[in-house]
This record gives sequence, C-alpha cells and structure tokens, in this order.
Amino acid sequence: MGVLYVVERGTDAFESVRTAVDIVCAGDSLTGWNNFGPAGQWPYRTYPDFLQEFCDPLGLRIANGGIAREISDNGPQQVRRYLELFPNARYFIIGMGTNDLGTFEHRRHRLSFQHDEQYV
Repeated sequence: MGVLYVVERGTDAFESVRTAVDIVCAGDSLTGWNNFGPAGQWPYRTYPDFLQEFCDPLGLRIANGGIAREISDNGPQQVRRYLELFPNARYFIIGMGTNDLGTFEHRRHRLSFQHDEQYV
C-alpha cells in the first residue's frame, strides 16, 4: 500500500482508492509538494511517506495533501476540500506555519485593520 497523493486526483487510480483513505495529511511543503507535479519529481521525501511505512502493518492508508508555500490562513479551506475528497478518513494531521515566518508583521497590520473596521 502506498501514499495517495492529491496531485493525482482525477485519475482512475486516485478515484478507486480515495474513499479508503484513513489518515489525511494537510499542510505546507513539510507535508508535500502536490503543486509541483508527480511525487517522483519532488525534491525530497516528506513525512507522510514515512508515516505510511509505519501504518502499512496496521492496514491504514495515508493521503498526502501538502502544498508547497502554503500559509496557515489557507489551512481551513484546504481541510474543507479534503473532507469532501476523503469522506471516510478517520484522522487528519495538519502541519502549517513554517511559511508564515516573515509574514507576521504584514498579518498583524491586516488583523488590526480588520479589527478597527468592525467598530467603525
């Protein structure tokens, strides 16, 4: 059993097993590079590959939904999409925040503006 990669959605192979996924990994490039093409072309293996190796003896299937350069603000939308894509998944692992480094000052100003806007 191998990892199911979101980059493969729309293929017959993906569709035939997506409802059998037990654990969905969502996040940034520490999770996966699904926006960079087939997994064989990714620059390095990601943790869902290793997690699948541990889960094989238990009969659990992992889906890798990591998106390189993803930021935490997009996390809820990503999870919503994956809830629909993998309706029988029992567990979700969400790992985000790495790409948020360096954006805090910009985000703080934006949040401050939104806060002020609510009270105008």
